[in-house]
Amino acid sequence: MFDDEVWEAMFAHAKEDYPAECCGMITADADGHHAVHRGENIQNKLHEADPETHPRTSTEAYRMNDMHVLRIQQDAEQAGGKLVAIYHSHIDFDAYFSKEDQRAALFDGEPAYPGIVYPVIPVKKGEVDSRGRKVFQLHDDETDSHGQKVVRVFQWDEDTLTFKQAVDSDDQKMFQGDDETSQSE
Repeated sequence: MFDDEVWEAMFAHAKEDYPAECCGMITADADGHHAVHRGENIQNKLHEADPETHPRTSTEAYRMNDMHVLRIQQDAEQAGGKLVAIYHSHIDFDAYFSKEDQRAALFDGEPAYPGIVYPVIPVKKGEVDSRGRKVFQLHDDETDSHGQKVVRVFQWDEDTLTFKQAVDSDDQKMFQGDDETSQSE
């Protein structure tokens, strides 16, 4: 999925931003080489300006400046590349694709960025849990029995040192976290 250098850049970002959630993007150039673009988590600014609309702080949520995301995406596309991932960390909690993550990944019920993946990096007590990393992908052409977009979960496998699609029902539940009771997102 991504080479060690890309993962190490995401891990360093997550560790440096702790106890705030980090966030950023990964682009691929015309030759398929990946670049990590750190984003600024503006969640605290939103919360300070309007805590009723934005009740969560950066320890529980992330939000990037939409214009920054658009600029990175446009720059990549103008150079013959593309946006391939939006990543973020979870603070003192496991990686899962929360309802808030799902809402942010959709625009008018469809994937906002079709085909990209969403790496989530758990950081616990200031240390990155690299074994707990997961990658999520919305499938714009598949819906479940409730009309919701299907989300695939890819879990890091220490034996093969690769990502494998989760097939266990407990793994699939990790993207369905209840935002009312979860500690992150």
